[in-house]
Amino acid sequence: PTRRSSDLEIPSSVTQIKRGCSNTLRYVNGFGGNSNVKYVHVPDGVTTIGNEAFNGSSLRSIDLPSHLHFIDEWAFYYCTSLTRVGMPATLDTMGEGCFHSCSHLTSVDIPDGLRTVPEGAFFMCNSLSDITWGNAVEVIDTCAFGDCSFTELTLPPTLKTIRMTAFIGDYRGRLKRLTFSAPIDTMEVGAFYSQPL
Repeated sequence: PTRRSSDLEIPSSVTQIKRGCSNTLRYVNGFGGNSNVKYVHVPDGVTTIGNEAFNGSSLRSIDLPSHLHFIDEWAFYYCTSLTRVGMPATLDTMGEGCFHSCSHLTSVDIPDGLRTVPEGAFFMCNSLSDITWGNAVEVIDTCAFGDCSFTELTLPPTLKTIRMTAFIGDYRGRLKRLTFSAPIDTMEVGAFYSQPL
């Protein structure tokens, strides 16, 4: 297929995408703040996407590689053009705020390897209204899905803990129907604060 000028193909030798200043055959600098790159092909050998690697970029779509294990803090923060992200089943750790303020992201599939949805992971993803849970989620941390657009939500049967303000609503709070698939151990104060339940 014809490649667009906004496409970026990362070399297959790369195993990490970092924020740092070095550039070797093993890892490449991040693309934070880059207004040109909109579509990225990440090779299967990449296991880590580092802190702020793509933050503030104009990225619209990304398929994360099949061997990815770790997305660091703020990796995709404020990628306001991002509408779709494909996460592999191998992903088992996400850092704080990794998709914070991705305001055009409409749906997300939580991978089967992820046990904790971290603090602020999808906070202020104002268009996010659909979620598919993996089969291992046990903890939803503070503000993980704050200011999203869920009108109804079914929580996974594996869930044990919901931290305070995990699903805090904005001034329009939209969540009207909530279903627990199984009893949970802990739900902290204000977990659904400002939601019209």
